[in-house]
Order: sequence, then structure tokens, then C-alpha cells
Amino acid sequence: MGTRGQKLVRALFRIVRVRTLLIVASLTVLIYCVVQIAAYYIASAESEHTYDRIGELYHKDAQAATPAPSPSPVPLFAAVRPSPTPIPFPTLPSVLPSPMPTPMPEPEPEAALHPISPKQTAKFAELAELNPDVAGWLHIPDTKVDYPVVQTEDNAYYLSHSFDKRESIAGTLFMDYRNDREEPDRNTILYGHHMKNGTMFGSLIKYRKEAYYDANRIISFDTLNYEMRWEIFSVYVTDTSFDYIRTEFEDDEAYVRFLKEIQSRSIYPSEVSLDASDRILTLSTCEYDFKSARLVIHAKLIVDSGK
Repeated sequence: MGTRGQKLVRALFRIVRVRTLLIVASLTVLIYCVVQIAAYYIASAESEHTYDRIGELYHKDAQAATPAPSPSPVPLFAAVRPSPTPIPFPTLPSVLPSPMPTPMPEPEPEAALHPISPKQTAKFAELAELNPDVAGWLHIPDTKVDYPVVQTEDNAYYLSHSFDKRESIAGTLFMDYRNDREEPDRNTILYGHHMKNGTMFGSLIKYRKEAYYDANRIISFDTLNYEMRWEIFSVYVTDTSFDYIRTEFEDDEAYVRFLKEIQSRSIYPSEVSLDASDRILTLSTCEYDFKSARLVIHAKLIVDSGK
């Protein structure tokens, strides 16, 4: 074989070797991606199963059979219902009480804080046995958001640990470490991962559709001391340069400016009135519109617990 033939053979070997390396590298990357995707969904499924069990514990009384209605006390208006033996008309004045003066309404901020019931206290006590970091429970209608909320000394640990403190890519919903778990702050902040299977805060993306937003503006977040309902007034996507997670304000004017700013950022117009006496709940999760994007939802504490 001549010199020219040898050069051709060497060139062919180089081509084959390069192609082989490319194929091996491509297969390696493909296998790695498949393994990572499989691990993600397996871990997500395990996390969902864990929180299903915790949810069953928390809601076990609600899942029980509905008890038979108590025969007493008899409502006042039962005296005027039709019956086989009508009640004589003259007895009505003795049954119906005299009109009472309309009570003065309590100031809204105090009325909004509805003390937690003994039954709820018992539920949280059971959760605290599993994890003493428990700080509350968040429920959002028509989503998978029905989870315990925890709080610890930083905003990092529960990004990678589940409620039972095992390592987890789904993490746990957690309250900002600067917030007071005993009394709602002016801005109570909850964080959670945007999981692709809709768990954790993955289903908050539903609020980017106006029809869902209009139908599901009332959510509940109960703490160890209070049962509370909140009305959503702002939904938007921002980056981390905007400080929507402030917990302290110089004065009332600074707080009102903050409220106006976050309300003006909403993708939907909001007529919810806000002032310095209001307390708000902020939900924060990652979004994928751009680098460091965050989906943010703000809700105002409202008067009626509705429980």
C-alpha cells in the first residue's frame, strides 16, 4: 500500500473514532437525561404520596361520616312552620323576642383574627409530633395546594427537605424565617417549588388564567393560633430585583406605598381596598418566563374565617 493509501486509511480511522466518540458522548448524555427525568418524577411521586398521608391525618375528621343532626336546640323560627296542629296566633308574641338593637361591628383587623378551634389545635398537635417546625396549613381551592407549612431558622433548609425532614427535590412549603408564626405580620411570606407535576406551588400557575382567578380568589391559611381566610388581590411575574418579600416597614406611609406598588403590578385589575391596618399573605414560587423569574400572589386577610 502506497503512502497515499496509508494516509487515506488513517483519515478513515480518525473519522470512525470521532464518530464513535460522538455517539458514545450522545448516548451518555441521553442516558443521564433519562435518569435525571426519571429520578425527578419518582421523587415527585414519593413526595406527593407523603403529603397525601399527611393530608389524610389533617383532614381525618372531615373524611369521617357526617353525624346525624342533633335534635336540639330547636331554631326559633320552627314555631311558625306549618304543622298538623297549628300553633295559635296569640302565642307568637310570647315566642318571638323583642327586637334587639343592632350591635356595633368590631374593628376589622381584630375581627379578622378568628381564634383556632380546639379541634384544629389537636390536629396541629399531631402534626407537631411529626415535625415541631409546623407553622400552619395552606389550602387553595381546585389545586393540589393542601399542605402543611413549616418554618425554621433560614429560608434554605426546606427547599430540599420534605415535611419529615428527608431530602427531597420537592421540598416543603415554608414561611419566611423573619415572620412571626404566633401573630400574622403585615406581610407573611410563604415559599414553595414550582413542581412540573403540579404539586407544591406548581399549580399556582392557574392564577395566570383570569377565569380561574375570578373564581378562586378566596384561600385559607391557618396558623397554630388562628383560622384565617384571605382574598387575592394581585398576581404578577417579576424578577428577584423587586423586593416583594419585605417584612418590615419604616412607617404606615411606607407600608401603604408598598401595598399600592404590589397591587399596581397585578396582571388583573383589582378593586380590593388596602390601607395601613391590613395584613397580607404573599405566595412566591419560581416561574420560567425568564431567568430568575418569580410568580407572586398577594392576598389580604379578610374578616370572616368562614369555617
